[in-house]
Amino acid sequence: MWRVITALVESSRWRGLLIIILGVLALAALAVVPPFPQDLKYHAFPDQRSFFEIPFTLNVLSNVPFLLVGAMGLWFLLHRADTGACSPFIECQERWPFVGFFAGLLLTGLGSAYYHWAPSNATLLWDRLPITILIMSLFAGVIGERISPKAGSASLLPLIALGIGSVVYWYWSEQHGVGDLRLYAFVQLGPVLLISVMLVLFPDRYTRVSDFWAALGLYLLAKIFEYFDAQVFALGGLVSGHMLKHLASAVSAYWILRMLKARRPIEKPILLLQSQKSPRGD
Repeated sequence: MWRVITALVESSRWRGLLIIILGVLALAALAVVPPFPQDLKYHAFPDQRSFFEIPFTLNVLSNVPFLLVGAMGLWFLLHRADTGACSPFIECQERWPFVGFFAGLLLTGLGSAYYHWAPSNATLLWDRLPITILIMSLFAGVIGERISPKAGSASLLPLIALGIGSVVYWYWSEQHGVGDLRLYAFVQLGPVLLISVMLVLFPDRYTRVSDFWAALGLYLLAKIFEYFDAQVFALGGLVSGHMLKHLASAVSAYWILRMLKARRPIEKPILLLQSQKSPRGD
């Protein structure tokens, strides 16, 4: 049985088909889930403190790391990163999804600060737009590395368009009294899950893949901080979960940059499951 499973997983055609099936199933699930609007309580952050005439100061200023990491990533990719045996990319076209990722990160720092200065659905629009750019760009980057550079380049703009469209549709639906966050929720969660699957099913073409897992773990930690925003703030009233979410997300993005700076191409890509042995030897 293990040999059958391994043979299927080692087939690039079956692996690609599985990713397509999972994506289609995730999209189909949106038809089952009823539409749900943005809860206006989301804008009532527990940390209401203002310093130096900056409203919601810590939630606003905690976006600075996004600006710093975004700028550092763009500088590295546009001025220092090269292709070849001692570079983070085998082919030049693999660079552009990561340029989109760090550009989206920098814009997220601006958009999120703008939103937290005066939280509302109208300002949340400008927070969510760049978030979808960075998520979908990273998704395209992983497609390029795990499936093919051509597939990554071809999917970059359509994926970004889908992400932006999900936010525009959400805002339009709120304006017409039928708030529907389903598609945006898919854009937030679907690519992260599919990235995790691709990291397991498709062979590593570069070293430092553990950094990618660390970045995903930090992103999960950020979502946990966001969910327990009020509970974290209640512990001592010093910092809120939402502020820690910003910091954990920025560290997650930095870990991606750290990976790109340190990794090198692998001569013979190895599939993660190839190293797994059946406990029964069959």
